[in-house]
Amino acid sequence: MALAWGQLAASFCSVGLSYLFHPYRPRFRLDRASMKRTAKQGRWFMIIGIMVFVTTTVDNVFIGRMLGSAALGVYVIAYTISTMPQTVISRVIANVLFPVVAALNRNDDARLGPAISRVMNVSTSVLTLIMVPMAVLAPELIGTFYGPKWAEAAEPLRILLLPGLFRGLLQNIGPIMLGLDRPDLEARSKIAEAVLFVIALSILVPKYGINGAAWASALAYFLAVVLRYRNAVKLVPDGFKRLPMQLVSMALAAAGGAGAGLLILWPLIGAAPLLRLLVGAPVVWGVTGFLLLALRPELRDELKSLKLGARLGGMLKRA
Repeated sequence: MALAWGQLAASFCSVGLSYLFHPYRPRFRLDRASMKRTAKQGRWFMIIGIMVFVTTTVDNVFIGRMLGSAALGVYVIAYTISTMPQTVISRVIANVLFPVVAALNRNDDARLGPAISRVMNVSTSVLTLIMVPMAVLAPELIGTFYGPKWAEAAEPLRILLLPGLFRGLLQNIGPIMLGLDRPDLEARSKIAEAVLFVIALSILVPKYGINGAAWASALAYFLAVVLRYRNAVKLVPDGFKRLPMQLVSMALAAAGGAGAGLLILWPLIGAAPLLRLLVGAPVVWGVTGFLLLALRPELRDELKSLKLGARLGGMLKRA
């Protein structure tokens, strides 16, 4: 009840502050022209909203009904941690990306494709840098921040980081589709994603428990990325032509960083989770970042444009 009252108080506070910070005051008015325009576009957004609700809650329903509240608690912890990177990073990018794409598309601006490519380059790099250490050090994260009684959340956490990465990609591609005024394509993709998710859950949860739910999520969001990419590359070829190579470089950098992390942690088997976390995280992060910079010249250019990458570029050339 404390959590429920806290959310209610936060909502009241948000509404009050919105009236304090902005002079606009809503009022009831019948505007038939606006209603017609809203209904035409709104049906797709309504479908998207319903499908988002399905894909973000139906796994909890399956686990709670089939496996019980204890299993659901373990899954929720793993799911919450796995969504942190894409929630913090990708949503920020998405909120900026939608109006930018809409403006460039409306003006038929030639910068649209390069701008999208730059966003995908930076966002995939940041997601990789965060998620690879989390995957390698999942048991240490759980043990340090939640305690040993939640240790079994480590395995589903590792699996859920894969759909977490896919969701991070989707939260970049989705606003692009909306900015290009194609909510119909986004809605149809969300329907396919939700249907596959429900089917996969009904098959995998009874057999594999919470790990099955995690793999069902990975399958559904992988399909979602494939569908979004197929639609987006037709609309903005220049914006997504480098995405396959970006994903390959992500996989190679992730493999190198994970291998280095597991190697450095091998002598520390049995050590305290906090010690393994403090030792392993810098190594995984450093190797993954170095490989991303080595494999992506455009990422080095981004850093140089921020005056942060001149020395890194020289080090990579010498290496």
